[in-house]
Amino acid sequence: MLVQLLKPSAEKEAPQTARKKLNISWFVYRDSNRDGIYNANDRPYAGLQVNLLRNGERIVSSRSNVNGFANFRMSRSAEHGSIVEEGTYELVASPPKGWAITSGSDSTSMTFRFLDHSPAGIIAESVPVGLGVAPASSISGSVAGNPTASALTGKKGEVEMNPLEISSDGKFSVDCSVYSALVLAPDQGSNVQTRIPCDFFPTRLSASYFSAEDRIENVQAITANYDDLNRSEALTKIPSDYSGLDWHNWIATHNLFYNGPGYVNATTSGDYINYNSSGHPATISRSTPFDFISTYIGVAWPNAAEGGVIIEGYRGDEKVYSDRLSLNDHGPIKFLANYFDVTEIRIYSEVYWQVILEDSVFRL
Repeated sequence: MLVQLLKPSAEKEAPQTARKKLNISWFVYRDSNRDGIYNANDRPYAGLQVNLLRNGERIVSSRSNVNGFANFRMSRSAEHGSIVEEGTYELVASPPKGWAITSGSDSTSMTFRFLDHSPAGIIAESVPVGLGVAPASSISGSVAGNPTASALTGKKGEVEMNPLEISSDGKFSVDCSVYSALVLAPDQGSNVQTRIPCDFFPTRLSASYFSAEDRIENVQAITANYDDLNRSEALTKIPSDYSGLDWHNWIATHNLFYNGPGYVNATTSGDYINYNSSGHPATISRSTPFDFISTYIGVAWPNAAEGGVIIEGYRGDEKVYSDRLSLNDHGPIKFLANYFDVTEIRIYSEVYWQVILEDSVFRL
């Protein structure tokens, strides 16, 4: 009888110490309470650039991936790694425009030394703590003339109210590092006020926000968060009757499915987001009029920032609302639409990239 012995593959035969390379990482997170500490409510942040330097000279750059890690390869062999020599290296972060670091310095140093039998033959004496980032928040919009009795309230709860400053072209912006809310009183002497609180993300008011009239009575507000459509680990076409509305060309997907920075950075609740399929125009409609109140909105990929995102509201065949938003993959904005008594919402990118919606509020 012939007996053959099967030799294990080289990959299985090689011991752990034979590995030649290993990542050292700097974890980047969206700091939801801006306290500089990675907490349970914080989320990984994708696409932030980190430079690796030695003696002040840049060796290589890396961007944080969809799990938040900016990775750098360690190895005793220059063929396999960027960190190949003993000594001190520096990591320097470059947050995108409009974002700031909340966890202290934008740089950190690490000292490496050789260690035989370690996976890469070289180790770091300590690993960097997480890097927290947060957007500069504001409330902005435009008006034709000053809203009656417009005011700002102080961030620390002061009772003093300050008039809203509006530029000659009707634009305004409230700095949320100074103020906590925009307070609007529609009539002189009226006790009825509308308070728009600052959000973690920038808030943008629609062009018609101050002139739109609420025509629907006895309506119910609903929030579409797209997390209750988890029929697949990949993609789910949003059904035509979701949340009582008709959805055309919208897809719900897990925010890690496409490996794109905007899918991760635009997520505001849960892990699923809604986007327009193939980047083409998409609609939300109903034969009976409804109100489109607000949504968080962003774009999935960097090149989407080359064109604006158009949002239109129709009442039958008549276009009654229209806004153009400048968005990027760094994170969403909170768009306060107040599109009242509409039968259709149309949303599209001028350059046909994917637009992302999260936590959209309607009144039916």
